[in-house]
Amino acid sequence: MFEPMQDIEQLKKQLAELSDVINSFKSEAVQLKIVEFIFRGGILEAPAFPGNADANEQRSRPRKKRSSRRASPSTSADEKPKTGKGRSGSGKGANATLTYLIEGNFFDQKRTIGDLVDHCAHTLARRFKPNEFSGALARHTRNGVLKRTRNSDGQYEYYK
Repeated sequence: MFEPMQDIEQLKKQLAELSDVINSFKSEAVQLKIVEFIFRGGILEAPAFPGNADANEQRSRPRKKRSSRRASPSTSADEKPKTGKGRSGSGKGANATLTYLIEGNFFDQKRTIGDLVDHCAHTLARRFKPNEFSGALARHTRNGVLKRTRNSDGQYEYYK
C-alpha cells in the first residue's frame, strides 16, 4: 500500500519540474497536448529535422508551397514607394487628376466620362478606366462642385 503514495509523490515532483517548461508555452492548446502526452506515458521522439527521414515520412499532410514573392528593393529617401496598382505614388491617380481638371477649365464645357478618359489619355498621358472616375464624379455632383445633365444618348454630361 505504500507504493501508490510513493508514485504520487514522485509524479508530483516530476510535474513540478515540468511545470516551468509547460507554462513557457503561450498556447493553452500546446500546453494541453504536452500534458496529455505525458499522462499517456508517451516518450518524446527526436524532432523532425530534414536529416531525420523517418520523422519526415510520418508527416500527415504535405507542406504548403511557399509564395515566391520577393521583397521589394529598398527605396532611398528621395524616391517615393510604389503603390499596389503599379503606378508611381505621385498623387496622380483618378481622384487627383479629376480634382486637377475641376480646378482648371476642363469642365467649363459639358463633358461625358468618355471625354474625360480620352482627355486624360491623349493630353495628360494617363490611362484610366471610366469606372475609376464614376464614384468621384457622383460625389462632386452631390457636393455641388459639378452639375450633370443627360444628353440625347442618355449619358451624363458634367459641367461647372
